[in-house]
Order: sequence, then structure tokens, then C-alpha cells
Amino acid sequence: MNTVKLNEIDAPDADISLNSYKLTNLANATLATDALNLQTGDSRYYRSNVTLNNITAPSNNLSLNSHKITNLANATQGSDALNQTSGDSRYY
Repeated sequence: MNTVKLNEIDAPDADISLNSYKLTNLANATLATDALNLQTGDSRYYRSNVTLNNITAPSNNLSLNSHKITNLANATQGSDALNQTSGDSRYY
């Protein structure tokens, strides 16, 4: 059986399916066009220690994709969001 290394094959001219198999042992990305392994992706883009007050305020509408904001403190200033308890006590 003849074997051919992947780097000896012409570049594909269509999408490649891995038939639901994983691509394993992927090296760390070094160029902007490189694929990322999970470890590199998590370290670059996932920040479990980032809080909302450390994020730049959005410059457009913010969608929560039909999810709720929970554990919202009582409003203390006119520009604060109201939780249901604060709203009910102010307007009913």
C-alpha cells in the first residue's frame, strides 16, 4: 500500500468532510489563518474571570436571545433598570 503525506496532496478545491471525526493533535496556531485547538481557543477567547463592569459598554442594542436578567438589585438612580419587585412597588 502506497502512502502519501497530506502536505504532498494538492490543496482542495471544495469543502472537506471529516465524517463526524475529530481532527486531533493540532498544534498551536501561529498565523491568523491557522486552525485553533481547543486549548488555544479557550485561552485566547474564554475569560471566566471577566465581569460585566470590565467590558466596554455596547454601542448598539444588546440582545439576550429571550433570556432573563436575574438577581438584579433594586434601582437607586433614575437610569437604573428595575427588577419586578421595585417596579411593582413604584407603579402599583
